[in-house]
Amino acid sequence: MRRQLGVLFIVAMLAGCAMGREASRQTVSVDAQPPPGLARVIFFRPSRSALFLRDAQISVNGRSACVLSNGDAFAYDVAPGELAIVAKNWEDLLGARSASLAVDSGKIYFVQIAAERAIPLSTWFSVTPVDGRPAAADFSYSVVNLCKAS
Repeated sequence: MRRQLGVLFIVAMLAGCAMGREASRQTVSVDAQPPPGLARVIFFRPSRSALFLRDAQISVNGRSACVLSNGDAFAYDVAPGELAIVAKNWEDLLGARSASLAVDSGKIYFVQIAAERAIPLSTWFSVTPVDGRPAAADFSYSVVNLCKAS
């Protein structure tokens, strides 16, 4: 009986932690304007069956932004200027992939992250700034998580 109560207590604690984490996430509309003086970059990763287990670790100007899973998207508000965007994973044998993007305050930008097979047992991510709003086939989000600069 004590063991069952102990297991029940642990399950309840873990459930509470998970609920708290979900409730603390802030979401924004993909069409919402960024805060004054900032630009908004929306990173997205189309849902693909191939290589879906590899999460992309996204950094902007050397600072960790967020982890992007298969079929996920997030918004990241930044100061205007030139951005160095890097996407990598834990097993990055071939080196991280990157792109540059110049952003202006008050504007919204989209960057597609796509997993690709480079050599057997290794994956790399392409980083592609998109001109305008992405095609609906790749981007069907109306609301995305907002990641804060760390």
